[in-house]
Amino acid sequence: MLKPKIGHGDKGIAKIENEVELKKILKKNKKNFFLEEYKNGTHHGVFTLICKQKLVFTFFDTEQRFINPFTVSSTINSCLIPQKIQKKIKNKISSIAKKLKLADGILHLQIIYNSKEKKFYIVEITRRMPGDNYLTFIKRSTNLPVEEYIYNLFLNKKLKIKKQHKKFILRKVLMSSKNGRYRGVKISRKIINNIIEKKIFVKKNYKINDFMQKRLGVIFLKFKNEKLMVSFAKNIDNHINVIIK
Repeated sequence: MLKPKIGHGDKGIAKIENEVELKKILKKNKKNFFLEEYKNGTHHGVFTLICKQKLVFTFFDTEQRFINPFTVSSTINSCLIPQKIQKKIKNKISSIAKKLKLADGILHLQIIYNSKEKKFYIVEITRRMPGDNYLTFIKRSTNLPVEEYIYNLFLNKKLKIKKQHKKFILRKVLMSSKNGRYRGVKISRKIINNIIEKKIFVKKNYKINDFMQKRLGVIFLKFKNEKLMVSFAKNIDNHINVIIK
């Protein structure tokens, strides 16, 4: 995997098979790149809060892709990573926080878990806030005031983390399958009653020039149980479609 040192999302990321492909990309692009080994597995986000170099809050998710394989299009708050592996991930994050003597605040990671190898791989680690209304996703999933926790960390106030009350939430980031004019969103009758919040970032007739990266909005859905949520998540792109003309 070739990743530019400067950028965001999936911009400039490329999967290369050999040295010839590598040289072609580097010849066309003068940016500095990271070169990483490609790993297969399920994709997950791990949002944590650090206080005095210790983990005080952890939230795991499972991610899905739409057309673009390098950017998140939907997320559920059910994690496919076994509890034993989740514990190892937490220990690793704690170790990183201590070794780097991290200041209080956010530490967010992107992780690939390979179930055959029973191993996890950290593919990205950052101290910034995740995008696409991710905090809303955490709040609706846990029923906890995450923003308040973050403010208190930055203001050096006492932090009282309550117990998470898990709800079954799916976050669908709206992305189109082609360039064109945004006309609206088509939603299946099967999930229309599961929608608890819908945010559209663009106006009708907005021109999309880069459908592989452009986020048009986000929809939050709530399900009665985990089984239903996971089932609908697998085919969510058949139930929610952006209309383009």
